[in-house]
Amino acid sequence: MTRTIPTTLSQILSLARAGSPGQAWALFVAEGWERETSDPKALTLKGRLLKDQAKAADGADRHRLYEKAAAAYVAAADIRTDSYPLINAAALALLGDDPARSAELAAQVLAMVDGDPDEGENAYWREATRAEALLLMGLEDQAQRSLAEGIARLPHAWEDHAATIGQFALILSEKNRDSSWLDRYRPPCSVHFSGMIRLQENDNGALRAIRNFIEEEQPGFAYGALAAGSDLLFAQAFLDHTDKNQTAAELHVILPFPIDQFRDLSVRPFGDEWLTKFDAALARAETIEILGLDDPPLELAVEIADRMAMGLAVRNARNLQSTAKAVTIAGASEKLPSQLTLWGDSGKELIVIEGKRKRTSVGEFEPEQTSQSLGTLIWISNSDSAEIMRLLGYNLTLHSQGKGHWFASNDQNQAYDLGMLIAQSKQEEVRVAMVYDIMDTGLPSQNLLRRAEVLASVSQSGVLITDQLGAMSLTLIGCAQSIEEIGELKTVWGSQPLWRIF
Repeated sequence: MTRTIPTTLSQILSLARAGSPGQAWALFVAEGWERETSDPKALTLKGRLLKDQAKAADGADRHRLYEKAAAAYVAAADIRTDSYPLINAAALALLGDDPARSAELAAQVLAMVDGDPDEGENAYWREATRAEALLLMGLEDQAQRSLAEGIARLPHAWEDHAATIGQFALILSEKNRDSSWLDRYRPPCSVHFSGMIRLQENDNGALRAIRNFIEEEQPGFAYGALAAGSDLLFAQAFLDHTDKNQTAAELHVILPFPIDQFRDLSVRPFGDEWLTKFDAALARAETIEILGLDDPPLELAVEIADRMAMGLAVRNARNLQSTAKAVTIAGASEKLPSQLTLWGDSGKELIVIEGKRKRTSVGEFEPEQTSQSLGTLIWISNSDSAEIMRLLGYNLTLHSQGKGHWFASNDQNQAYDLGMLIAQSKQEEVRVAMVYDIMDTGLPSQNLLRRAEVLASVSQSGVLITDQLGAMSLTLIGCAQSIEEIGELKTVWGSQPLWRIF
């Protein structure tokens, strides 16, 4: 008999901080923590999770949830005197439309922090708590100085900084105050890097521009592949800057193929010096994501890996209350790839560095004639075709297979909208999943169809289930209101991260 291992409070908190509040609350309730009344840690986490729900609610529901969150924090403070639950109760009193109570609790917190040099989880949280109390009391200039002092003490505690900035933004909004001063305290930006593979090795102008960008922007997170040329020059410059300045910056690598295959296709043909750079950068990567695509056209493989990396950069920036930027190296007057055009059109900053293309046939890849493209597949279970077509009202071809139905489109926005329309219909048993991948939208492979069907089997009414690639592609284009990770599904293709869209 298999024994289920309980989910700890720290694991649930990590989920909430990673941008999955729904999953965090579901686990909190499932493990019985919601009923706990004597554990201050459980009560403070309850307050945090209820606050997350309140931020996503409207009107009376928002105030009710803020009040419940404040009550949980006050209960925790009553059990064990601690500034953390009390300062949260003070902020939530303001958000719950009780500014007098908020100022009263904030004054108690300030006295607590000033009276005990050991108050607070660490040096950052001590000063951040002081800053929040001062902000709630209307002493904004002093609050700024305390926040700056806290960040200086623990400069790389980015998740903690982000939590504070998000809280301060809520407070300032409630007080109708300008929040632009928070920008100088935000965690460093997340950068997606890309560019031509046949960059001249002695293109000092491009290398200088890369280094200047890194020096000026001080990015904390870099996302991209490690192909010879632009990719590896950026990654190396990023890591060199990290070493020189002793920062905690992170390199995240996303490859369309397994490492050996990628090395043989996108690094080895350009010379041994690039192999050395590739191995060195890969060894320093914080994470390595491998899409493991089935021998698709190379141009499409590069594009879909780019979109995955871009989505990861956007999500990381969003979680850290920071910004996402993209840097690419391109030849003069060259047309940018569609994924970079999409990035720029979405309002995010795109920096184009001019590079010199090597005049050689080494590593040249001829465009492939193919019926494949980047497509979105929607699978529907537990619904009949007549009801689906009644809901869609679009000139799309609906296919039936086994006990389900599917359609596919090159227009991801349209496919997503239609998938959500079906998921949120009044059909109680309907289950809908989305797969974003390289496919022939007229005739997707049986592997893709089976993947979509398996994903739909763990869906529920009102939501769309997808995998990580689907989630990051939607994050990039910004058409989904809420996307959160909800766990993993064991399949014959390996563990599939599950994401819920609603």
